Amino acid sequence: MIIITYSETSAETIEQRLGKAEYSYYFIYKKYLPALAKIGTLIPVESPQTEVDKLFLENPDEKCIFLSFSPPHRTLFNLRCPTVCVFAWEFSTIPEESWHDRPEYNWAASLQSIGNAITISEFAAEVVNKAIPNGLNLSVIPAPVDTTALPPPPKRKDTAAFSIKGTLHDSRIYNLKSEIAEDNAPSLRGAVKPQSWNGKDAYLSFSNADFDQTELLVGFYSSEDWGTWSKTQTPWILLPHFVKGPMTIEVDLLAYGKNIGREIYVSLGKESTSIRIDGDSKLYSLAFSPQSDVNILKFSNLDLTHAAGSRDNRSLGIGIKSLKMARPSTFAQRIQSKLLGHRKIPHKDSPLPPNFAPDDVTTLLELSGVVYTSILNPKDGRKNWEDLVTAFCWAFKSDENATLVLKMTHHKLGSFLGTLLQLYSQMSPFKCRVVAIHGFLTNEEYRLLIDRSHFVINSSHCEGQCLPLMEFMGQGVPAIAPDHTAMADYINTNNAFIVTSNLYPTFWPFDERKAMRTLCYRIDWHSLMEAFRDSFYVAMHDDETYTSMSTESIAAVEAVAGHEVVYKKMISYLSRTAKKVVE
Repeated sequence: MIIITYSETSAETIEQRLGKAEYSYYFIYKKYLPALAKIGTLIPVESPQTEVDKLFLENPDEKCIFLSFSPPHRTLFNLRCPTVCVFAWEFSTIPEESWHDRPEYNWAASLQSIGNAITISEFAAEVVNKAIPNGLNLSVIPAPVDTTALPPPPKRKDTAAFSIKGTLHDSRIYNLKSEIAEDNAPSLRGAVKPQSWNGKDAYLSFSNADFDQTELLVGFYSSEDWGTWSKTQTPWILLPHFVKGPMTIEVDLLAYGKNIGREIYVSLGKESTSIRIDGDSKLYSLAFSPQSDVNILKFSNLDLTHAAGSRDNRSLGIGIKSLKMARPSTFAQRIQSKLLGHRKIPHKDSPLPPNFAPDDVTTLLELSGVVYTSILNPKDGRKNWEDLVTAFCWAFKSDENATLVLKMTHHKLGSFLGTLLQLYSQMSPFKCRVVAIHGFLTNEEYRLLIDRSHFVINSSHCEGQCLPLMEFMGQGVPAIAPDHTAMADYINTNNAFIVTSNLYPTFWPFDERKAMRTLCYRIDWHSLMEAFRDSFYVAMHDDETYTSMSTESIAAVEAVAGHEVVYKKMISYLSRTAKKVVE
């Protein structure tokens, strides 16, 4: 049998595509490959439209099948070769309508046209079968997950260290106050950091259409069409580059209430200047010349008193629309030439460059006490990671023996850092530790993280499978997680501290209209916080219960997604679905 496969993301592009649309399909695709290799000859393609039918017709005596690891609206349905849409789904309905002149958005119609589908969970299959009760060749085959044969030995609580290639954003290296998180030890963050500025003009817009840039704001409200208002006395902006030397920052600002005409201080590194801001939007030009690398622009001395007669009860200070960084003309040419000789320069149209990380430079990650780990894309709203951080910090605000590790799977540091630092400052003071890892972990580094974790955490509104959760559990790491959507297949009271949840309305993730057509789950924050406390007691004082949960975690994953289980389901499905040109 010839098995033709396609995934938009590949091994060569995964680091650059982390967090982008459909990137997670690559991880599902990769997991299936060992089972598929036992069944037939694998042929990956880059262009299904031109390559699949060519392979099908060139091998008339061989059974052929095409597996497209893509959602239905991105899967071809006009091929002669039997096509199988392999997809994950986590909402209560699939689209049965189209919009914006895109008929493929109607998943019910698209799946019927394709004819064959493999989905990852029983939940997804039930949703699809409700929309398409007849005529679809559908099977539930989760992506296979490695499991350990025996429960691992009891987890250590003493200090262990291992090297990773990534940035560490550790709550313990910040001077945390209720309104600001000042970086006390930037050198401890690790090798991966924003590139030094190349001297070209960099422009940031802070309207709600510019998601990447608004993530760089700390101490501001959610952005609006025009920009955003500050909400603390000391708001700040994480610049997308480290800057050093003469520069001009041009900021489009307006003031509110008693801040109109008030002396406002603006600081960059050790330098500070003052401005008086009008009540209407206006450009203010600020000159700085930091002598060392800095990337935080701070505002202070704001008055948060409500304006007389105002119906807006928010603590408004100043509004910001945009920011432009520029070099003095006499300096720009020299610094540009110097940087070109030493570092890669980002694409000229990108104000937020990729991270710079020499392959031979690593960071030491030290972990101690009871370690909780979550692997997530911070830009994926389903992951609900803000609740995870606040519940953890509240549960362990007086206990220094608890550590939360967040492995952020997104290519841009700005996707989470502003929000994370704001959470650090808002939850302070707390004695527990939160450390976010930004960077691509090798298989060995990932395995070391699993080995050092006591619990794996999920606080999502919905899941299509959640491979990281299953990978940890398959190695004997019990969970704290809801038991909704795909997680219902393997999360139970024997292997997890279950977080309660309830349904609420939402929209399909690719529906630009944001029309409320489906449901997912809102978790109970207090239940999550109590799960942290209960699990900590078990890890510290009840080895018997912890060992039992570890064993049950392995068994649940093996029963649902063990390699042999998946292989048997896959060979049965492919055998009856694959075809020859002439039978």
